[in-house]
Amino acid sequence: MALVEQFEGFYNSQNNVIQTYIENIDKFRTIWCKYSFDTKGVKIHTSTLAHFLLDLGEPLGSIKGDNIWDVAKSASNFRIKA
Repeated sequence: MALVEQFEGFYNSQNNVIQTYIENIDKFRTIWCKYSFDTKGVKIHTSTLAHFLLDLGEPLGSIKGDNIWDVAKSASNFRIKA
């Protein structure tokens, strides 16, 4: 019974990762395709990462009200291997 309660608590949480994925996957794919067109969807260039995150928006990308400089500063903390 405790397992069911744990699942229900997780599933009904506002921070439910699965629900966030379901709600945002189509938007993510559309924007990813826009920025990964040259590599046929494999990767995006680091120089376009800030624009990608800005277009993606919340909850996966930039925070509402951020500008390109705010997003670039946040993205600079990512550990990206080129």
